[in-house]
Amino acid sequence: MIGVGELDVKVDILYENKLIGHSDLDCVDPSMGVAAGPFQPTADYVRDLHASAIDGVYQERRTIQLIVRSAEFGEIDSEGTGIEDFSHTLGEIEVTVLGIAYPGYETYFAHYPNYQAFKR
Repeated sequence: MIGVGELDVKVDILYENKLIGHSDLDCVDPSMGVAAGPFQPTADYVRDLHASAIDGVYQERRTIQLIVRSAEFGEIDSEGTGIEDFSHTLGEIEVTVLGIAYPGYETYFAHYPNYQAFKR
């Protein structure tokens, strides 16, 4: 039996060609092409620049283009990526990738239990 953690899609998150963090994405909402996971920042991550929400408050600024890249699959085509930073209040940071295009979503998450349940 495969453990859920073994199914996660390991990705790097980049901004302007700088690696700002890593994540292990889970299948969250197959119908909307959504994946999410814990975000592990690198030294180049700047909370006030890269996070779309800080401690539950959405930032009123221009949208930035984050790139999600997997060593296994290459760049993941999506409608957008956001980082929700709760590091000061909860000690957690989460990244959410929205609108991952098909058939890519199926390729990344075909064996994930949430995706299999969706396809039934």
